[in-house]
Amino acid sequence: MNIDDSSLLYLSYVLAFMGIVLIAVGLPVPELATSTRSLLDAQKRGIEDSLDDLGMNTYTASEFLLYMLAAAVGVFVVAWLMSDNLITATVFAIAAFFSYKVLFLYLKQKRESDFEERFPMALDQLVSTSKAGLNLTQSLEEVAKYAPSPVSDELNRIVREQRLGSDIASALINSRKRMNSHTLTLTVSALLINIKQGGNLPEAIEKISKSLKEIWRLEQKLFTASAEARKGAMVISAMPLVIFVLVVFMQPDMIDTLTGSLMGWGVLAISTILYAAGIAWMIKIIRVDI
Repeated sequence: MNIDDSSLLYLSYVLAFMGIVLIAVGLPVPELATSTRSLLDAQKRGIEDSLDDLGMNTYTASEFLLYMLAAAVGVFVVAWLMSDNLITATVFAIAAFFSYKVLFLYLKQKRESDFEERFPMALDQLVSTSKAGLNLTQSLEEVAKYAPSPVSDELNRIVREQRLGSDIASALINSRKRMNSHTLTLTVSALLINIKQGGNLPEAIEKISKSLKEIWRLEQKLFTASAEARKGAMVISAMPLVIFVLVVFMQPDMIDTLTGSLMGWGVLAISTILYAAGIAWMIKIIRVDI
């Protein structure tokens, strides 16, 4: 790798800017860093909420941001050494730092999928504990001890909210808002009606459990039938990224030509928009809701 004077000058500008930002954030009473701190605090609050929703309580928001910053620096160094292009390395580093948003989205969808699959079994246990004479709160607490994650995490959160002073109806409503789950929505609606009007709670929960099991069976049937289409969509979606990475590391001069003019940046922006729109369209086609 040949590093010319302009590259060293550009790198010194980047390091100087990072140093100024770190110094500004670290000052005890910084007027200029108020907006920066506000942005960082908002970012940390968002990460803390996401970590709490995902049950990843082993990390704090500050630790998580530190790990992502270290990963971004590593990606920047590797990309710079391989592509000999500081702009490309910077783009890859920024993408690496903000990749946690994609990670959180994937983990949230996986958690919701696991919840949909395991929640009917927890309802069967809830029926058994209700028939044993326990009230709703006691039944939820008992089921949470043996239910698999993430069902146990959500049930424990409902019980914990009630112990902190919230009534059972409000705790159930908060759980319905947190989880993007139609199975939980149906169950909470039935439980709220039962709380307000009374009735045979075990029988109502048992009917809901049977209905949810049938819905899950149909969803798995559709999921299996669309497996080939989903694999094809994944391959088609990944190929442009693979080709782009290969060009970056094998023919960096082509990337320099693309990023060296306004027209090249326009072509890159239009290509990215069309690529994202195509992926969204494919996902919409292959995803079927029951």
